[in-house]
Parts: sequence; C-alpha cells; structure tokens
Amino acid sequence: MNILNSIDRIYGTKAKTEPHRLLAWERCYRYFNDNKDALRRDLKTTGKLSDMPMLHLATYLANWGMYVGDTFLLKTDYTVFDGITKEILNKDYDSLWTKDRDIDSVITSDGTSRKEFIEKITTASKKIKEVWARYPVNDLLLTKILMATYGCVPAYDKFVKNGMKQKQISPAFGKKSINGLLDFYCLHWEEFNLSTPLHIGGGEYPIMRKMDMYFFVAGGALNQK
Repeated sequence: MNILNSIDRIYGTKAKTEPHRLLAWERCYRYFNDNKDALRRDLKTTGKLSDMPMLHLATYLANWGMYVGDTFLLKTDYTVFDGITKEILNKDYDSLWTKDRDIDSVITSDGTSRKEFIEKITTASKKIKEVWARYPVNDLLLTKILMATYGCVPAYDKFVKNGMKQKQISPAFGKKSINGLLDFYCLHWEEFNLSTPLHIGGGEYPIMRKMDMYFFVAGGALNQK
C-alpha cells in the first residue's frame, strides 16, 4: 500500500475543516509542544498547573474513543490527568519532544541516539503507569497520550497493530516494536518526509503520527462499515 496515499486518506479528506474530531490530536499536540516551557515555569513557581493541559488531554481522548465502556476515565473528572501531565513535563524526557527534534537524529550509525530515544520512551511509559498505579492503564491509552504530547509513538489500537503485523513489526508496545518502527522509517523515509503540515497554526506532523495514520489505514480501519 502506498504510504502517501494512506496518509492522505485520513489527513487530506477527513480533517480539512474545523471543527473535526481528528483535529483534537493537533490541538493537544500543538498545545503541549508550544507551551511546555511556560507550563514548567508555572509549575516551578506555584507547584500547580492550570486546567488547560488537562482539559486538552481529556477532550482529545474523549474524541478519540477512550471515554467508552467501563474505562476508569468515565469515573473521574479531568483532574485525573494532573499527575501524569506533571510527569510528561519532566525535563528528563526532553529528547522525546518531536517538535523540537527531527526523528532522523535518533537514527545514527552507532545506534546511540536510537537506544536513548527508546529507553526514554520506556522510562516515561513506566513512570506514567506508576503515577496512575491505582488505575488499569493499558497500552492503547498510554500510547494515545504519548502521541498527543511528545508525538514519539503511534497509538497502538487494533488497526495500527494489524498494519504493523503486515510489515513484520511487533504489535506489542515496547522496545522491539519501536525498533521495528524506526527500521521501517529508514526504509521509507522519503515518503514519510513529504510535507504534511498541521492544519492548525503551521508546522509539520511528526513522523510517528504519520506512521499512525499509515498503519491505521493499512490495518483496515477505513474498510469497516
């Protein structure tokens, strides 16, 4: 399947006009990337965060189907995101903010940057689960949060995982799978680097979000009736 065509089936036709639910990801991603330094200053000065980052996460996750069934999110208000938002803003994870760093920089000849990138994702994921230790946090929720803040991984829903399987990439979120995604990017970097500008405010979609769109389509999502 053509990568560019797959991306365009979502990007080019479904989110051209506001307000569209797919733009909830853009708004959340842009908010965190554009305001992380100001949020850190507020946190350092007052020890608190404003409601805005938590509301962005809650709105995005609701639009992206995470407020359904028996999820714990339906039993909490948006302040449940306070602790994990503070963890996401931890400077230890600065290398994960894809708006500040081209993914090509994590793929080096000696593999050092790649290893660091994967380790940081693993550590951030573990810490978020620790902050939410009282709640059943699955990999789908976790990766949707990582994708809407750092933009460092795709969201591991059933269609994305189906698409990964077709390309012999491990569908289980973890080091092996992230390595497989980076290898896949190396093979198809020219297509993934064709311009895909954000609809809101300029800038570019991060590579892992493009992978999310590609594998979502490859996995059969748009064939569902």
